[in-house]
Amino acid sequence: MSLLVVGVNHTTASAALRELVAFDEATYADAYRQLLCEPDVTEVLIVSTCNRCEVYLDIKDASGVKERVSSVLSSVHGLSPGQRRELHDALYVRNGAQMVSHLFAVVSSLDSLVLGETQIVAQLKDAWRMAQGTGALKDPFEHLFQQAFWVGKRVRNETGFGRRTVSVPQVAVGLVERELGGLEDRNVCIVGAGKMAGLVVDHLAVRGVSGVRIANRTLEPARELAARAGGRACMLDTLPELLAWADVLITATGAPGYLVTDAMLGEASRRAPLLIVDLALPRDVDPACAHREGVLLFGIDDLGGAAGDDHGARHVTAGDTTRHPGTEHATQRRDTDRGMRHAEAHHAGMRHAWRIVEDETERFLSWMQEREVAPTIAQIYRKMERFCDGELEDALHELSLVEGRELNEQEREVLVRLARSIGRKVVHGPAVRLKKQATVADSYRYTDAARYLFGLDTSPLGRRCRSCERAQECRAGEDGRCLVAMEEER
Repeated sequence: MSLLVVGVNHTTASAALRELVAFDEATYADAYRQLLCEPDVTEVLIVSTCNRCEVYLDIKDASGVKERVSSVLSSVHGLSPGQRRELHDALYVRNGAQMVSHLFAVVSSLDSLVLGETQIVAQLKDAWRMAQGTGALKDPFEHLFQQAFWVGKRVRNETGFGRRTVSVPQVAVGLVERELGGLEDRNVCIVGAGKMAGLVVDHLAVRGVSGVRIANRTLEPARELAARAGGRACMLDTLPELLAWADVLITATGAPGYLVTDAMLGEASRRAPLLIVDLALPRDVDPACAHREGVLLFGIDDLGGAAGDDHGARHVTAGDTTRHPGTEHATQRRDTDRGMRHAEAHHAGMRHAWRIVEDETERFLSWMQEREVAPTIAQIYRKMERFCDGELEDALHELSLVEGRELNEQEREVLVRLARSIGRKVVHGPAVRLKKQATVADSYRYTDAARYLFGLDTSPLGRRCRSCERAQECRAGEDGRCLVAMEEER
């Protein structure tokens, strides 16, 4: 068995590529169906967010897994040959300890575009519940993801990441505020009425922004959101008029295509610049809009640098430029010291977070080692004891004939200890090495080989049964056919 993840994220794939493999309800169902039809795949969990598309697998044979996952993703999303090649080149594969560490880093927001953002936990839990609903989770994934959620909680509670809430909408609103020099008297239009749009509204409200318009396909959710912002709800078909009215446009929908096009902007009779932040993936705004005069467009990938500003970079040089004469140097020094302390605390928190990830990775691998290898080792020892006992009875019988009498209890005990000691020493070396191999990639090969060499299974392949649905753990015969199915045929 091999635990691994195959995927792309914001470090390996552009937003344009990530939106090609963004999942909706239909593509989720198709992907789970195709992956679970693979004969050696036992568990699957798919994570699809604006930052990543990842497929977590519990698989018997990891050979060619990148090509297999790439093929499934390309199939369910209808990618062209060129897009298939681009996706394949961008995919990464992490297995064993690397996969576990990666998952724990993801849930702890150490692998996010916006470090410390809190939305990833809810997104992973949604993915976990969806996988459960398809019957794609058993063990060890149930244990792995439960521990992952615990790791995320521990990182938030024990490090600087838990001291302040960071989210993509918060960073987006902060970016708008910095670019415009403030949000007072600005007209803000939000497209969408989901969770992301709701967070945007909350951060605007904290800044006292009025004049908010919520545009959505259905009016009722937009009305509920507009009430929180003291704004107005609008139907999505009024978007061309809203483009002429707004100073800021923030989009956050799950629409499959562009809602804002270059042609639509060209038709809007604008007199002032327009700042657009597209938080959606697939994107809501045609990238061509960035070339239009008076339009400043930011996408989801642009928020990484903006998030860095919130972790101390801009605090170092921040300061009021209209200070009283003679105070500039002292104030700037205090601002610099405060920024350096903030940055130092942030980096210390990150180091602590990574230590937690490493410790919890070791803990999970220890659990896996015990779960996977211990039963096999116990079976080997029991078989060796039975073998020793059988040989011992023959030896005792022969000795009694040689001596012309039955051996006494003390003599029998000496021979029993001798036989058992030899058996344990023969098994001890392989058992120790088998335990050590439990944490490496494709460790199942060593376990299967040991089971075959010690006669616990009849097939060196150790494959899960493909012919008999009733026998979940059936082993193949020497010719690769299901033993249970062959018996039923007879």
